[in-house]
Amino acid sequence: MLRVTGLSVSYGSVNAVKKVSFEVAKGEIVAIIGSNGAGKTTILETISGILKPSEGKIEYQEKDITGQKAEKIVRLGISHMPEGRKIFPDLTVEDNLLLGGWVRRRDRQIIQQNIDIVFSYFPRLKERKAQLAGTLSGGEQQMLAISRALMSSPNVLLLDEPSLGLAPIMVQEIYRIIKELNSQGLTILLVEQMAYLALKVASRGYVLENGRIVLNGTGTELLQNPKVIDAYLGGKKKNQKEKPKEASL
Repeated sequence: MLRVTGLSVSYGSVNAVKKVSFEVAKGEIVAIIGSNGAGKTTILETISGILKPSEGKIEYQEKDITGQKAEKIVRLGISHMPEGRKIFPDLTVEDNLLLGGWVRRRDRQIIQQNIDIVFSYFPRLKERKAQLAGTLSGGEQQMLAISRALMSSPNVLLLDEPSLGLAPIMVQEIYRIIKELNSQGLTILLVEQMAYLALKVASRGYVLENGRIVLNGTGTELLQNPKVIDAYLGGKKKNQKEKPKEASL
């Protein structure tokens, strides 16, 4: 469904992403893990049209979308939940959702249908639909950011650090919803620093270091890879100790 080939992205003289290639098949959750500054966010922002690549190709449903404008990419069916949520704090929850559905604004039936859908996933947002988004808790703001991305009726959802800054109980709730969305047929490309969480739900994963993919495999294979355990899971002993806690995901 989504194929990235030889993608490179630069900020001036800095090469943030270097000839990265990967695929996301329909119905998969694919995770990209790596440390802060590895280039994960840059990849998502390039796919969604926020950044322009210096070389490489991005294909969606076998069509070249490299360098297309963000609005067109959303219309095609790719939606992006950015790192740090980036909600509009001075607008209500409902208004944030309506902005997320802007590309579908001419079809009020679809907009209302999508609002009903996101409220079914996140009932707390329905209770707070008239509340200013900036007054929500961190977890509720993350729910809103995901919901806003769903308002455009995407086929592929790009999630950038959905666990960032959340309490453990809220992280588990967010990941429960991610799994549920995927079970309903949504394809998800997930960028995450919390490697264990991401690989636990992922069909496949890629490890990004200094802008390059250095490892790939199924989620299970990467969870058992000694290099991943040492670099991203806090070492083997810590990983084994934490597994029962995360097993409910």
